[in-house]
Amino acid sequence: MQSLHVKLELNESLDAKRSLLQSEMNFIKIAKDIQNYRDLRKKELSKKIAMRTSLNQASYAILKFKRSIPTVSTDKEETITKEEKVKFDSLEDELKNIQKRLERLNHSVI
Repeated sequence: MQSLHVKLELNESLDAKRSLLQSEMNFIKIAKDIQNYRDLRKKELSKKIAMRTSLNQASYAILKFKRSIPTVSTDKEETITKEEKVKFDSLEDELKNIQKRLERLNHSVI
């Protein structure tokens, strides 16, 4: 294989060297950016895994808490509300009875 030699002027050779060095610098910056991206991506994934683990633990704790709470049947609630209604009605009746007595007393005093 024969080698060819090209004669360049001083300015041309300096421009070519500058351009080559500038290109090398740009490649190094790109490589650093790619490495930085990979590092950030690894951190992101590890944080996502940690968050998922925390959410699973919280979900398990909530489920465990729900299971430990005693449940109340709805039948008992309905009977309680019926009893409260009866008590309320009887109180209303007593209130009306007392008002009638007060009216009689007021009429008899006058």
